[in-house]
Amino acid sequence: MHNASLAPGQKPLEPVSQERLLGVILATFEQLWNKFVQIGTFSDFTGLYSDIWLHSNQEVTLVDTEPPTKAKIVGISSDYGMLRAVPAGSTVSSGDAEAWGKSATSREPFIDLQPDGNSFDMLQNLIRRKE
Repeated sequence: MHNASLAPGQKPLEPVSQERLLGVILATFEQLWNKFVQIGTFSDFTGLYSDIWLHSNQEVTLVDTEPPTKAKIVGISSDYGMLRAVPAGSTVSSGDAEAWGKSATSREPFIDLQPDGNSFDMLQNLIRRKE
């Protein structure tokens, strides 16, 4: 992509082989895996994960409730890895530690969504149960 839209004076990037790309991916994974095994929890990875996360503070509609519920995605629960949302008007955001923690210590009710039981329509920002 980069090489297809070079500005005048910009140098093209050198092609990367599949072998080199896979090697970099696996080396990085090995470092992260070893750290995870040593620590035993996801907590040290929360900042890294949330920095590149696609859904930060994304407004969605849960269409399987009556009436459909407006919500904001703020994180992932630390206990079961569920997608964590809050009611749309909530002050909790994806930058808050509690958005990535356990529900029991929360100042607001979380809506924890089981990832394998829901489908996410990114174009329409809708979440519904898989059929």
